[in-house]
Amino acid sequence: VDSQPLDPPATPISGFLRFLRLIASHDWVREPLIFDPQGRIGAEDYARINADFVALRGAGNHSGPPMFLITPDCLRSSEGQVIGVGGSVSQVEHVLPTFTRVNPELVVLSRVVALAKRTEQFLLRLLIKGEAIGPPGENLWASVFHESTASLKSYSVLLRVDPQFVVDPDCSSTGGNISVKGADVDLKTPFTRSIMRRSAGPKSLRRYTYKNVVSSADALLHGWRPIDNIVDSLRTKFGSSAIFFYNGMAPDIIAVLWRPTAFSPISFTAMHSKHKRPLEDDWQEDGLVACNSYDIVREVCNVANDAIQDVKILDERCVKVTRSSESKILAMKRKVREDQVNDAGSITSSGEGSNNEEDD
Repeated sequence: VDSQPLDPPATPISGFLRFLRLIASHDWVREPLIFDPQGRIGAEDYARINADFVALRGAGNHSGPPMFLITPDCLRSSEGQVIGVGGSVSQVEHVLPTFTRVNPELVVLSRVVALAKRTEQFLLRLLIKGEAIGPPGENLWASVFHESTASLKSYSVLLRVDPQFVVDPDCSSTGGNISVKGADVDLKTPFTRSIMRRSAGPKSLRRYTYKNVVSSADALLHGWRPIDNIVDSLRTKFGSSAIFFYNGMAPDIIAVLWRPTAFSPISFTAMHSKHKRPLEDDWQEDGLVACNSYDIVREVCNVANDAIQDVKILDERCVKVTRSSESKILAMKRKVREDQVNDAGSITSSGEGSNNEEDD
C-alpha cells in the first residue's frame, strides 16, 4: 500500500475515503495487496510474493484466497522463523495471507467492493455539495451506514425478524437513529441509549417491581442472543448453498444470498439427495439434479420458527423449477460424465504410482 501520487491523509474523513477507494479500486483477482508500513519487505520479497500469487491463482485466476492481503508477518514460517525480510525465502513453499486466508470469501468480497464504491461516491457528493451533518434528509451522512432499498434488492431472500427480538432499534441497518437527544444538561448520545436498552433487555423479559410484590431473585439473563444462535445454526446447515448476513447489534433482517455454485447440476446420488430436485420431467437413471431452493427456504423458516415474522423472496429464478432444453441437458450430462471420468483417471493413476513405488 503506497499513498503515492497522493499525500498521506490529514483528516479522518480523507483517510476513510482513501480506504474506501483502495477497497473499491484494487484488482483483487490479478494483484496481491501488500501492506508494509515500516518498509520491512524488500525487492526480493516483493518478487517472491508476486510469483507465489500468480502460482496460487492459477491459469483461470479462480484459485487461492479471494483477498490476498500480505503483511510482513505473512513471511514467517509456522515455526516462527522470519523468512524473506532481508534473508532467504527458499524454506517456504508459498507465501499465504495470515488474516485473509479463509475469509472473506469471494461472494462477500464482491459485495464489500460494491458497497465501498457506492459509499465513496455518496460521501464525495456530500462534500462537494457542502451538505450539513445535522439536518435530516436524503443526503444525511449517517445513511452511509444504512442498507438502502436498492441494496436490499441484491439479496436472494429476506427474513424479517420479530421486533421483540430487536433490543436496540437505533442500531438498525435499515434506518437507525444516531442523533443526539435531550437537553444540554442531560444529553443522550446513541451510545448511551444503546447501553441503556441493552441493560434493560427485551421488553417481554424485563423485571418489573411492584410495592406489594417482593422478589428475592437478583439474577440477570446473560447471553440470551436467539438471533445469533439461529444464524449460527443456519450457517452450519446451509452454509454450502447460501450465505447469511445480519446485523449483530440490531438483527431486524436476516438476508440470504445464494452461492453461485448452489444450482450447478450434478449426478443423482442417494447420499447427496437432500434438498435436490430433478432437471427433467421424465426421470432417467442418469438424470441430473440441482439444488431445490424452495425446500431450503421452507426449512430455514422451520429453524427460525417464531423469530421470523415475514419472508420475502427476491430471486424468483432460484425458487421456480426451470425446465432446460433437451440439448442443454444433454450437454450438462456429458460434462458431468467427463468430470467423473477425469476424477476416476486421476485416482487410478495415483494408485498405480503408489503400487510401482511399493514394487521398487
